[in-house]
Amino acid sequence: MNFQYRSFEKELEKGKKELKKAWEKEDIYKTICYLRYLTCFYYTINYRLTDNELEMITADASLKLLGETKLQQINQNKVIFYDGFALAARGLAGIYVKALCDLGFEVTWIMYKWAPDYNEIHKKFSTRNVDFIKITSNNILDRMRELRDIVQNISPKCIFIYTTPDDVGGIGTFSTINGRTIRFLVDLTDHAFWLGKCATDYVIGFRNVGYNAAVTYRIFDKDKVLLLPYYPEKREEYSFEGMPFDYKKHEFVFSGGSPYKIEGSTLYEDLVCYILNKNQDMYFVFAGNGNNEILERLKKKYPKRFFQIDERKDLDQVMKLAKFYLSTYPMFGALMAQYAITNKCIPVSLCNMDTPLANPATLVLHPEKANFISDSVDEICKFIDYIMSDEEYYQSVKNDLDDQVISENDFKEVLESIILHQDSKYKGHLEDTDIQSFLDIYRKRASKDLYVKTIGNSRNRWVYRRHPLIWLKRKLGLL
Repeated sequence: MNFQYRSFEKELEKGKKELKKAWEKEDIYKTICYLRYLTCFYYTINYRLTDNELEMITADASLKLLGETKLQQINQNKVIFYDGFALAARGLAGIYVKALCDLGFEVTWIMYKWAPDYNEIHKKFSTRNVDFIKITSNNILDRMRELRDIVQNISPKCIFIYTTPDDVGGIGTFSTINGRTIRFLVDLTDHAFWLGKCATDYVIGFRNVGYNAAVTYRIFDKDKVLLLPYYPEKREEYSFEGMPFDYKKHEFVFSGGSPYKIEGSTLYEDLVCYILNKNQDMYFVFAGNGNNEILERLKKKYPKRFFQIDERKDLDQVMKLAKFYLSTYPMFGALMAQYAITNKCIPVSLCNMDTPLANPATLVLHPEKANFISDSVDEICKFIDYIMSDEEYYQSVKNDLDDQVISENDFKEVLESIILHQDSKYKGHLEDTDIQSFLDIYRKRASKDLYVKTIGNSRNRWVYRRHPLIWLKRKLGLL
Protein backbone atom coordinates (compact mmCIF):
# COMPACT_ATOMS: atom_id res chain seq x y z
CA MET A 1 0.00 0.00 0.00
CA ASN A 2 1.50 3.34 -0.99
CA PHE A 3 2.28 6.18 1.37
CA GLN A 4 -0.43 8.40 -0.04
CA TYR A 5 -3.16 5.90 0.72
CA ARG A 6 -1.88 5.49 4.29
CA SER A 7 -2.20 9.25 4.60
CA PHE A 8 -5.85 8.99 3.58
CA GLU A 9 -6.46 6.27 6.16
CA LYS A 10 -4.82 8.25 8.94
CA GLU A 11 -6.91 11.30 8.08
CA LEU A 12 -10.06 9.17 8.19
CA GLU A 13 -9.13 7.85 11.62
CA LYS A 14 -8.54 11.38 12.96
CA GLY A 15 -11.75 12.60 11.38
CA LYS A 16 -13.78 9.78 12.92
CA LYS A 17 -12.41 10.54 16.38
CA GLU A 18 -13.41 14.18 16.02
CA LEU A 19 -16.85 13.15 14.74
CA LYS A 20 -17.49 10.92 17.74
CA LYS A 21 -16.39 13.63 20.17
CA ALA A 22 -18.79 16.13 18.61
CA TRP A 23 -21.63 13.58 18.52
CA GLU A 24 -21.14 12.55 22.17
CA LYS A 25 -21.21 16.23 23.17
CA GLU A 26 -24.38 16.65 21.10
CA ASP A 27 -22.77 19.42 19.08
CA ILE A 28 -25.11 18.91 16.12
CA TYR A 29 -23.55 21.43 13.76
CA LYS A 30 -20.02 20.10 14.23
CA THR A 31 -21.31 16.53 13.95
CA ILE A 32 -23.07 17.26 10.62
CA CYS A 33 -20.00 19.08 9.28
CA TYR A 34 -17.73 16.17 10.13
CA LEU A 35 -20.18 13.70 8.61
CA ARG A 36 -20.15 15.70 5.39
CA TYR A 37 -16.34 15.79 5.41
CA LEU A 38 -15.94 12.07 6.06
CA THR A 39 -18.54 10.92 3.55
CA CYS A 40 -16.86 13.07 0.89
CA PHE A 41 -13.51 11.55 1.86
CA TYR A 42 -14.95 8.02 1.68
CA TYR A 43 -16.37 8.67 -1.78
CA THR A 44 -13.20 10.30 -3.12
CA ILE A 45 -11.05 7.24 -2.43
CA ASN A 46 -13.90 4.69 -2.40
CA TYR A 47 -12.63 3.45 0.95
CA ARG A 48 -15.54 1.06 1.28
CA LEU A 49 -19.11 0.93 -0.03
CA THR A 50 -20.85 1.69 3.26
CA ASP A 51 -20.24 2.60 6.90
CA ASN A 52 -22.95 1.68 9.39
CA GLU A 53 -21.49 3.93 12.07
CA LEU A 54 -21.76 7.01 9.85
CA GLU A 55 -25.32 5.99 8.94
CA MET A 56 -26.26 5.62 12.62
CA ILE A 57 -24.73 8.95 13.65
CA THR A 58 -26.39 10.71 10.70
CA ALA A 59 -29.81 9.40 11.73
CA ASP A 60 -29.30 10.16 15.42
CA ALA A 61 -27.98 13.70 14.92
CA SER A 62 -30.77 14.50 12.45
CA LEU A 63 -33.44 13.20 14.82
CA LYS A 64 -32.04 15.38 17.63
CA LEU A 65 -32.09 18.40 15.32
CA LEU A 66 -35.46 17.90 13.61
CA GLY A 67 -37.41 15.43 15.69
CA GLU A 68 -39.65 12.97 13.85
CA THR A 69 -41.01 14.14 10.51
CA LYS A 70 -44.52 12.82 10.89
CA LEU A 71 -46.62 12.34 7.76
CA GLN A 72 -50.17 11.31 8.51
CA GLN A 73 -52.41 12.33 5.58
CA ILE A 74 -50.62 10.94 2.53
CA ASN A 75 -51.41 12.53 -0.84
CA GLN A 76 -51.65 9.48 -3.11
CA ASN A 77 -51.14 11.48 -6.31
CA LYS A 78 -48.09 13.44 -5.17
CA VAL A 79 -44.45 12.42 -5.50
CA ILE A 80 -41.26 14.19 -4.47
CA PHE A 81 -38.18 13.91 -6.66
CA TYR A 82 -35.24 15.14 -4.59
CA ASP A 83 -32.32 16.03 -6.86
CA GLY A 84 -28.92 16.71 -5.32
CA PHE A 85 -27.23 16.92 -8.74
CA ALA A 86 -29.54 19.21 -10.78
CA LEU A 87 -27.86 18.45 -14.12
CA ALA A 88 -29.85 18.94 -17.31
CA ALA A 89 -27.80 16.80 -19.66
CA ARG A 90 -26.32 14.15 -17.40
CA GLY A 91 -27.69 11.46 -15.14
CA LEU A 92 -31.16 9.99 -14.70
CA ALA A 93 -33.34 12.75 -13.23
CA GLY A 94 -34.97 13.65 -16.53
CA ILE A 95 -36.12 10.14 -17.42
CA TYR A 96 -37.51 9.53 -13.92
CA VAL A 97 -39.47 12.79 -13.77
CA LYS A 98 -40.75 12.33 -17.33
CA ALA A 99 -42.02 8.82 -16.49
CA LEU A 100 -43.62 10.02 -13.24
CA CYS A 101 -45.47 12.76 -15.13
CA ASP A 102 -46.58 10.32 -17.83
CA LEU A 103 -47.94 8.06 -15.07
CA GLY A 104 -50.15 10.92 -13.88
CA PHE A 105 -48.36 11.92 -10.70
CA GLU A 106 -47.97 15.49 -9.50
CA VAL A 107 -44.21 15.84 -9.10
CA THR A 108 -42.41 18.21 -6.77
CA TRP A 109 -38.83 18.51 -7.98
CA ILE A 110 -36.60 19.72 -5.15
CA MET A 111 -33.17 21.26 -5.80
CA TYR A 112 -30.84 23.66 -4.02
CA LYS A 113 -30.25 27.31 -4.85
CA TRP A 114 -26.83 26.47 -6.31
CA ALA A 115 -28.36 23.96 -8.75
CA PRO A 116 -26.11 24.35 -11.83
CA ASP A 117 -28.78 23.69 -14.48
CA TYR A 118 -31.94 24.83 -12.69
CA ASN A 119 -33.07 27.27 -15.39
CA GLU A 120 -32.49 24.78 -18.20
CA ILE A 121 -34.34 22.01 -16.34
CA HIS A 122 -37.22 24.35 -15.46
CA LYS A 123 -37.59 25.42 -19.10
CA LYS A 124 -37.48 21.82 -20.34
CA PHE A 125 -40.24 20.65 -17.98
CA SER A 126 -42.28 23.86 -17.85
CA THR A 127 -45.23 22.26 -19.67
CA ARG A 128 -45.26 19.22 -17.38
CA ASN A 129 -47.14 18.72 -14.12
CA VAL A 130 -44.05 19.63 -12.09
CA ASP A 131 -43.74 22.03 -9.17
CA PHE A 132 -40.15 23.22 -8.73
CA ILE A 133 -38.87 24.12 -5.28
CA LYS A 134 -35.45 25.56 -4.45
CA ILE A 135 -34.00 25.18 -0.98
CA THR A 136 -32.42 28.57 -0.35
CA SER A 137 -30.97 28.55 3.19
CA ASN A 138 -27.22 29.00 3.55
CA ASN A 139 -26.61 27.09 6.76
CA ILE A 140 -26.83 23.29 6.44
CA LEU A 141 -28.98 22.96 9.56
CA ASP A 142 -31.43 25.52 8.19
CA ARG A 143 -31.50 23.66 4.86
CA MET A 144 -32.43 20.49 6.70
CA ARG A 145 -35.26 22.30 8.50
CA GLU A 146 -36.45 23.79 5.22
CA LEU A 147 -36.46 20.38 3.52
CA ARG A 148 -38.31 18.84 6.48
CA ASP A 149 -41.03 21.49 6.22
CA ILE A 150 -41.42 20.92 2.46
CA VAL A 151 -41.87 17.17 2.95
CA GLN A 152 -44.43 17.69 5.71
CA ASN A 153 -46.43 20.17 3.65
CA ILE A 154 -46.60 17.86 0.63
CA SER A 155 -46.96 14.50 2.45
CA PRO A 156 -46.24 12.56 -0.77
CA LYS A 157 -47.03 8.97 -1.62
CA CYS A 158 -43.33 8.40 -2.19
CA ILE A 159 -39.99 10.17 -2.35
CA PHE A 160 -37.29 9.48 -4.91
CA ILE A 161 -33.89 10.30 -3.43
CA TYR A 162 -31.44 11.04 -6.23
CA THR A 163 -28.40 12.68 -4.77
CA THR A 164 -24.67 12.87 -4.22
CA PRO A 165 -22.91 10.22 -2.11
CA ASP A 166 -22.06 12.75 0.64
CA ASP A 167 -25.43 14.51 0.99
CA VAL A 168 -25.64 14.44 4.77
CA GLY A 169 -28.30 17.17 4.95
CA GLY A 170 -30.74 15.48 2.58
CA ILE A 171 -30.18 11.94 3.83
CA GLY A 172 -30.32 13.06 7.45
CA THR A 173 -33.65 14.82 6.88
CA PHE A 174 -35.23 11.85 5.08
CA SER A 175 -34.04 9.52 7.85
CA THR A 176 -36.43 11.25 10.28
CA ILE A 177 -39.59 10.47 8.28
CA ASN A 178 -42.22 8.52 10.16
CA GLY A 179 -45.30 7.62 8.15
CA ARG A 180 -46.59 5.73 5.14
CA THR A 181 -44.47 7.58 2.59
CA ILE A 182 -42.13 5.19 0.76
CA ARG A 183 -38.54 6.34 0.30
CA PHE A 184 -36.80 5.07 -2.87
CA LEU A 185 -33.09 5.70 -3.25
CA VAL A 186 -32.00 5.76 -6.91
CA ASP A 187 -28.60 4.04 -6.84
CA LEU A 188 -26.73 5.95 -9.53
CA THR A 189 -23.27 5.18 -8.11
CA ASP A 190 -23.56 1.48 -7.27
CA HIS A 191 -19.78 1.15 -7.65
CA ALA A 192 -18.96 3.65 -4.91
CA PHE A 193 -19.50 4.65 -1.32
CA TRP A 194 -22.70 6.51 -0.57
CA LEU A 195 -24.56 7.62 2.53
CA GLY A 196 -28.26 6.77 2.51
CA LYS A 197 -29.08 3.44 4.08
CA CYS A 198 -30.59 5.16 7.12
CA ALA A 199 -33.08 7.02 4.89
CA THR A 200 -34.05 4.27 2.46
CA ASP A 201 -36.97 1.87 2.32
CA TYR A 202 -36.07 0.51 -1.14
CA VAL A 203 -32.99 0.82 -3.31
CA ILE A 204 -33.54 1.08 -7.07
CA GLY A 205 -30.49 -0.31 -8.88
CA PHE A 206 -29.93 -0.60 -12.61
CA ARG A 207 -27.87 -3.80 -12.96
CA ASN A 208 -27.29 -7.11 -11.20
CA VAL A 209 -23.85 -6.20 -9.93
CA GLY A 210 -25.40 -3.23 -8.11
CA TYR A 211 -27.99 -5.58 -6.64
CA ASN A 212 -25.16 -7.74 -5.32
CA ALA A 213 -23.31 -4.73 -3.92
CA ALA A 214 -26.46 -3.58 -2.10
CA VAL A 215 -27.28 -7.02 -0.65
CA THR A 216 -23.81 -8.38 0.08
CA TYR A 217 -21.83 -5.26 0.99
CA ARG A 218 -24.36 -2.63 2.02
CA ILE A 219 -26.42 -5.35 3.78
CA PHE A 220 -29.88 -4.54 2.46
CA ASP A 221 -32.57 -7.24 2.56
CA LYS A 222 -32.94 -8.85 -0.85
CA ASP A 223 -36.59 -7.81 -1.16
CA LYS A 224 -35.61 -4.18 -0.52
CA VAL A 225 -33.42 -3.97 -3.63
CA LEU A 226 -35.31 -3.48 -6.91
CA LEU A 227 -33.87 -3.40 -10.41
CA LEU A 228 -34.79 -0.90 -13.10
CA PRO A 229 -32.36 -0.55 -16.02
CA TYR A 230 -32.22 2.92 -17.50
CA TYR A 231 -32.01 4.47 -20.93
CA PRO A 232 -30.08 7.65 -21.78
CA GLU A 233 -32.22 10.74 -22.22
CA LYS A 234 -32.25 12.01 -25.78
CA ARG A 235 -30.33 15.22 -26.41
CA GLU A 236 -31.71 16.06 -29.82
CA GLU A 237 -32.50 19.61 -28.74
CA TYR A 238 -28.78 20.37 -28.58
CA SER A 239 -27.32 21.35 -31.95
CA PHE A 240 -24.00 19.92 -33.07
CA GLU A 241 -21.12 22.05 -31.79
CA GLY A 242 -18.60 20.94 -34.40
CA MET A 243 -15.15 19.43 -34.09
CA PRO A 244 -11.63 20.92 -33.97
CA PHE A 245 -11.04 19.49 -37.46
CA ASP A 246 -13.00 18.94 -40.67
CA TYR A 247 -15.16 16.01 -39.57
CA LYS A 248 -16.67 15.70 -43.05
CA LYS A 249 -13.27 14.76 -44.44
CA HIS A 250 -11.87 12.73 -41.55
CA GLU A 251 -13.43 9.79 -39.71
CA PHE A 252 -12.94 9.81 -35.97
CA VAL A 253 -13.21 7.51 -32.97
CA PHE A 254 -14.97 9.05 -30.00
CA SER A 255 -14.32 8.46 -26.29
CA GLY A 256 -14.68 10.36 -23.07
CA GLY A 257 -15.51 10.67 -19.41
CA SER A 258 -13.68 11.80 -16.30
CA PRO A 259 -9.93 11.47 -16.98
CA TYR A 260 -9.40 9.47 -13.78
CA LYS A 261 -11.25 6.56 -15.43
CA ILE A 262 -8.22 5.85 -17.64
CA GLU A 263 -5.67 6.07 -14.82
CA GLY A 264 -4.04 3.08 -13.13
CA SER A 265 -3.35 1.19 -16.39
CA THR A 266 -1.68 1.86 -19.75
CA LEU A 267 -4.08 -0.38 -21.68
CA TYR A 268 -6.43 2.42 -22.71
CA GLU A 269 -3.48 4.39 -24.03
CA ASP A 270 -2.22 1.28 -25.83
CA LEU A 271 -5.57 0.85 -27.58
CA VAL A 272 -5.67 4.47 -28.72
CA CYS A 273 -2.16 4.11 -30.12
CA TYR A 274 -3.12 0.87 -31.86
CA ILE A 275 -6.11 2.54 -33.53
CA LEU A 276 -4.17 5.60 -34.71
CA ASN A 277 -1.07 3.68 -35.80
CA LYS A 278 -3.10 1.11 -37.74
CA ASN A 279 -5.34 3.73 -39.37
CA GLN A 280 -3.24 6.70 -40.42
CA ASP A 281 -6.22 8.73 -41.63
CA MET A 282 -8.26 8.22 -38.45
CA TYR A 283 -8.73 10.98 -35.87
CA PHE A 284 -9.50 10.50 -32.17
CA VAL A 285 -11.61 12.72 -29.90
CA PHE A 286 -11.71 12.46 -26.09
CA ALA A 287 -14.43 14.51 -24.37
CA GLY A 288 -13.78 15.20 -20.71
CA ASN A 289 -12.96 18.04 -18.35
CA GLY A 290 -9.58 17.88 -16.66
CA ASN A 291 -6.32 16.30 -17.65
CA ASN A 292 -3.76 13.64 -16.78
CA GLU A 293 -0.43 12.24 -17.97
CA ILE A 294 -2.02 9.74 -20.38
CA LEU A 295 -3.99 12.41 -22.25
CA GLU A 296 -0.95 14.67 -22.36
CA ARG A 297 1.19 11.90 -23.85
CA LEU A 298 -1.40 11.13 -26.51
CA LYS A 299 -1.75 14.79 -27.46
CA LYS A 300 2.03 15.08 -27.85
CA LYS A 301 2.35 11.81 -29.77
CA TYR A 302 -0.51 12.63 -32.19
CA PRO A 303 -0.70 16.45 -32.20
CA LYS A 304 -2.75 16.60 -35.39
CA ARG A 305 -5.00 13.58 -34.83
CA PHE A 306 -5.71 13.27 -31.07
CA PHE A 307 -7.98 15.96 -29.64
CA GLN A 308 -9.38 16.57 -26.18
CA ILE A 309 -12.56 18.61 -25.94
CA ASP A 310 -14.77 19.62 -23.01
CA GLU A 311 -17.81 17.59 -21.98
CA ARG A 312 -20.53 17.95 -24.60
CA LYS A 313 -24.31 18.23 -24.44
CA ASP A 314 -24.64 17.27 -28.12
CA LEU A 315 -23.69 13.64 -27.48
CA ASP A 316 -26.40 12.24 -29.75
CA GLN A 317 -25.01 14.14 -32.72
CA VAL A 318 -21.39 13.28 -31.89
CA MET A 319 -22.12 9.57 -31.46
CA LYS A 320 -23.97 9.41 -34.78
CA LEU A 321 -20.94 10.84 -36.57
CA ALA A 322 -18.25 8.74 -34.85
CA LYS A 323 -16.91 5.56 -36.44
CA PHE A 324 -17.19 3.87 -33.04
CA TYR A 325 -16.92 4.67 -29.33
CA LEU A 326 -13.98 3.45 -27.24
CA SER A 327 -14.94 2.90 -23.60
CA THR A 328 -12.59 4.11 -20.90
CA TYR A 329 -10.46 1.58 -18.99
CA PRO A 330 -9.88 0.39 -16.27
CA MET A 331 -13.14 2.14 -15.31
CA PHE A 332 -15.88 2.43 -17.91
CA GLY A 333 -18.53 5.10 -18.19
CA ALA A 334 -21.96 3.47 -18.00
CA LEU A 335 -24.01 6.38 -19.29
CA MET A 336 -21.58 7.16 -22.12
CA ALA A 337 -21.78 3.53 -23.28
CA GLN A 338 -25.59 3.76 -23.15
CA TYR A 339 -25.54 6.88 -25.32
CA ALA A 340 -23.35 5.07 -27.80
CA ILE A 341 -25.70 2.08 -27.96
CA THR A 342 -28.86 4.15 -28.46
CA ASN A 343 -27.18 6.06 -31.29
CA LYS A 344 -25.88 2.86 -32.92
CA CYS A 345 -22.28 3.83 -32.22
CA ILE A 346 -20.49 0.59 -31.31
CA PRO A 347 -19.08 0.90 -27.74
CA VAL A 348 -15.84 -1.09 -28.11
CA SER A 349 -15.02 -2.04 -24.53
CA LEU A 350 -12.05 -3.68 -22.88
CA CYS A 351 -13.06 -5.02 -19.49
CA ASN A 352 -11.80 -6.99 -16.53
CA MET A 353 -14.08 -10.01 -16.10
CA ASP A 354 -12.81 -10.43 -12.52
CA THR A 355 -14.06 -6.96 -11.60
CA PRO A 356 -17.82 -6.91 -12.34
CA LEU A 357 -18.29 -3.32 -11.20
CA ALA A 358 -15.92 -2.28 -14.00
CA ASN A 359 -17.40 -4.61 -16.63
CA PRO A 360 -19.58 -3.03 -19.38
CA ALA A 361 -21.28 -6.40 -19.94
CA THR A 362 -23.20 -5.80 -16.69
CA LEU A 363 -24.90 -2.84 -18.32
CA VAL A 364 -26.48 -4.34 -21.44
CA LEU A 365 -29.70 -6.37 -21.49
CA HIS A 366 -28.22 -9.15 -23.65
CA PRO A 367 -24.53 -9.61 -22.79
CA GLU A 368 -24.35 -12.82 -24.84
CA LYS A 369 -24.77 -10.68 -27.98
CA ALA A 370 -22.25 -8.04 -26.93
CA ASN A 371 -19.34 -9.06 -29.18
CA PHE A 372 -17.88 -5.57 -28.76
CA ILE A 373 -16.87 -6.39 -25.15
CA SER A 374 -13.83 -8.50 -24.26
CA ASP A 375 -11.24 -8.90 -21.51
CA SER A 376 -8.55 -9.64 -24.09
CA VAL A 377 -6.57 -6.82 -25.67
CA ASP A 378 -5.81 -9.04 -28.66
CA GLU A 379 -9.50 -9.81 -29.18
CA ILE A 380 -10.43 -6.14 -28.92
CA CYS A 381 -7.78 -5.25 -31.51
CA LYS A 382 -9.04 -7.98 -33.83
CA PHE A 383 -12.60 -6.71 -33.41
CA ILE A 384 -11.51 -3.15 -34.23
CA ASP A 385 -9.76 -4.44 -37.36
CA TYR A 386 -12.93 -6.28 -38.43
CA ILE A 387 -15.25 -3.31 -38.09
CA MET A 388 -12.72 -1.04 -39.78
CA SER A 389 -12.18 -3.30 -42.78
CA ASP A 390 -15.51 -5.11 -43.29
CA GLU A 391 -18.43 -2.73 -43.86
CA GLU A 392 -21.03 -5.52 -43.89
CA TYR A 393 -19.84 -6.84 -40.54
CA TYR A 394 -19.66 -3.29 -39.16
CA GLN A 395 -23.30 -2.65 -40.08
CA SER A 396 -24.46 -5.98 -38.65
CA VAL A 397 -22.87 -5.18 -35.28
CA LYS A 398 -24.57 -1.76 -35.27
CA ASN A 399 -27.93 -3.37 -36.04
CA ASP A 400 -27.52 -5.79 -33.11
CA LEU A 401 -27.42 -2.83 -30.70
CA ASP A 402 -31.18 -2.27 -31.04
CA ASP A 403 -32.41 -4.26 -28.02
CA GLN A 404 -29.49 -3.77 -25.62
CA VAL A 405 -31.10 -0.86 -23.74
CA ILE A 406 -34.50 -0.72 -22.03
CA SER A 407 -37.18 1.18 -23.96
CA GLU A 408 -38.77 4.34 -22.61
CA ASN A 409 -42.17 2.66 -22.37
CA ASP A 410 -40.79 -0.40 -20.57
CA PHE A 411 -38.98 1.89 -18.12
CA LYS A 412 -42.25 3.69 -17.35
CA GLU A 413 -44.21 0.46 -16.84
CA VAL A 414 -41.63 -1.01 -14.46
CA LEU A 415 -41.42 2.25 -12.52
CA GLU A 416 -45.19 2.12 -12.03
CA SER A 417 -44.90 -1.43 -10.70
CA ILE A 418 -42.20 -0.30 -8.29
CA ILE A 419 -44.34 2.55 -6.96
CA LEU A 420 -47.58 0.57 -6.66
CA HIS A 421 -46.28 -2.87 -5.70
CA GLN A 422 -42.61 -2.41 -4.81
CA ASP A 423 -41.82 -5.00 -7.46
CA SER A 424 -39.97 -5.18 -10.78
CA LYS A 425 -39.94 -7.73 -13.57
CA TYR A 426 -36.15 -7.37 -13.64
CA LYS A 427 -34.90 -9.72 -10.94
CA GLY A 428 -31.54 -9.64 -9.25
CA HIS A 429 -29.64 -12.78 -8.37
CA LEU A 430 -26.72 -13.29 -6.05
CA GLU A 431 -23.36 -14.11 -7.57
CA ASP A 432 -19.73 -14.04 -6.51
CA THR A 433 -18.84 -10.36 -6.84
CA ASP A 434 -15.27 -9.32 -6.07
CA ILE A 435 -15.61 -5.75 -4.85
CA GLN A 436 -12.10 -5.46 -3.43
CA SER A 437 -10.35 -5.73 -6.80
CA PHE A 438 -12.47 -2.82 -7.98
CA LEU A 439 -11.75 -0.74 -4.89
CA ASP A 440 -8.04 -1.37 -5.50
CA ILE A 441 -8.35 0.73 -8.67
CA TYR A 442 -9.05 3.72 -6.44
CA ARG A 443 -6.14 2.87 -4.18
CA LYS A 444 -3.80 3.03 -7.15
CA ARG A 445 -4.93 6.52 -8.04
CA ALA A 446 -4.55 7.87 -4.49
CA SER A 447 -2.11 10.76 -4.62
CA LYS A 448 -0.86 13.65 -2.55
CA ASP A 449 -2.67 16.09 -4.85
CA LEU A 450 -5.98 14.27 -4.35
CA TYR A 451 -5.36 14.20 -0.59
CA VAL A 452 -4.69 17.95 -0.46
CA LYS A 453 -7.65 18.85 -2.69
CA THR A 454 -10.06 16.72 -0.65
CA ILE A 455 -9.05 18.41 2.57
CA GLY A 456 -8.91 21.84 0.92
CA ASN A 457 -12.45 21.52 -0.45
CA SER A 458 -13.90 20.29 2.85
CA ARG A 459 -15.20 23.72 3.98
CA ASN A 460 -14.70 22.42 7.51
CA ARG A 461 -13.03 24.92 9.81
CA TRP A 462 -12.05 22.24 12.33
CA VAL A 463 -10.26 20.28 9.62
CA TYR A 464 -8.52 23.44 8.44
CA ARG A 465 -7.14 23.96 11.95
CA ARG A 466 -5.36 20.63 11.64
CA HIS A 467 -4.12 21.48 8.14
CA PRO A 468 -3.32 25.24 8.16
CA LEU A 469 -1.05 25.09 5.08
CA ILE A 470 -3.78 23.44 3.01
CA TRP A 471 -6.28 26.03 4.24
CA LEU A 472 -3.85 28.78 3.19
CA LYS A 473 -3.46 27.27 -0.29
CA ARG A 474 -7.24 27.22 -0.68
CA LYS A 475 -7.51 30.80 0.57
CA LEU A 476 -4.92 31.88 -2.02
CA GLY A 477 -6.66 29.95 -4.80
CA LEU A 478 -3.77 27.53 -5.27
CA LEU A 479 -5.82 24.31 -5.14
